[in-house]
Amino acid sequence: MNNNNRPIQTTLYLLISICIFVVSCSSVWRSIKTHIIPIKIVGQENGLVLMKFTIDTPSAKTVHLAGGFNNWTAPGAAYSKNPRNRPIPLYKDADTGFWTVIIALPEGSYSYKYIINGTQWVNGK
Repeated sequence: MNNNNRPIQTTLYLLISICIFVVSCSSVWRSIKTHIIPIKIVGQENGLVLMKFTIDTPSAKTVHLAGGFNNWTAPGAAYSKNPRNRPIPLYKDADTGFWTVIIALPEGSYSYKYIINGTQWVNGK
């Protein structure tokens, strides 16, 4: 092999290695990041507003919603027979991979958090 080509070959290997590193890092970052998507009002039902809560958290196994509307009831917590005081599970959308739920609430402003894997509380927007 001609020694004159060695710097070019080394540079090429280095560039390929950097590209592989960047691609693998972006895949890892995508799998661990959490992105909160703003609430959408998707309709009305019986005088209540249908609100869609969505979070993009690809590595989650479970996601629940807690807020003033369910007395901050988390999964695993003791809760009353009142259906308003129950954990609210989100469901993973097969098309987008986002976790989502639509709930009917009286019109108003609400504080809420997402509970990821039963332990990590993430502020909503």
